[in-house]
Amino acid sequence: MAIYWTDTFDNLAVWRDPWPGASLSQTFAFDGSNSLKFHYTGLDSGSFADRQFGVLTEHVFFRFYYFASNMAFNSVGTKVIFCGNVSGATVPNFWLIVQTAAKIFFAWQDTADGTANIRQNITPHVAFANERWYCVEAEAKMNTPGLNDGISRIWIDGQLVLEYTTLRQRAAGNNAGFNSFRLFVQHGVGDTYYDLLSPGDERIGCVSSSSIVRSSRIRIM
Repeated sequence: MAIYWTDTFDNLAVWRDPWPGASLSQTFAFDGSNSLKFHYTGLDSGSFADRQFGVLTEHVFFRFYYFASNMAFNSVGTKVIFCGNVSGATVPNFWLIVQTAAKIFFAWQDTADGTANIRQNITPHVAFANERWYCVEAEAKMNTPGLNDGISRIWIDGQLVLEYTTLRQRAAGNNAGFNSFRLFVQHGVGDTYYDLLSPGDERIGCVSSSSIVRSSRIRIM
């Protein structure tokens, strides 16, 4: 298994065009001393930054820890993470989005079958509560061009909550892939925190509590 990198958010310089509205926080951190804090002020709080994987791939797994504090998710959709190709063809691509019900889902854009929101389809569904950390894992696999064999999956705290295996993101002849994340501060009111963001080529898994180094300023719930 190759984990392309792990970001503990000690330095935002590795991200291209770091955000207004984002900062490093020591108030809530899952691992180490810092997390990445986003402050949302309304419908279009809006800024973003990119970080590339270092490879172009048709099949990506990623894991991050997510914490919401006094957060009101937006009916339009609070954007959590974008995955695409910022250095070349940008379609198809996807978002992970959370709406008012606080349930994370995939939003695919510009696929062979159009734009599609695909929601949690495995019960029990999981909604994000404020003031606690969640381990979020996701898998996205492009289809064989022209065929219905693309994949989207989400796990929350190790529990599979979303699985689709017959997606058609790419039309015949389209060989687009993924090479980067984009994190947005957009849509919602409140604060969210990210930690231990990692992309890779196999499922990465949640971190065992025994391997975490936590400072006295960290609040874990």
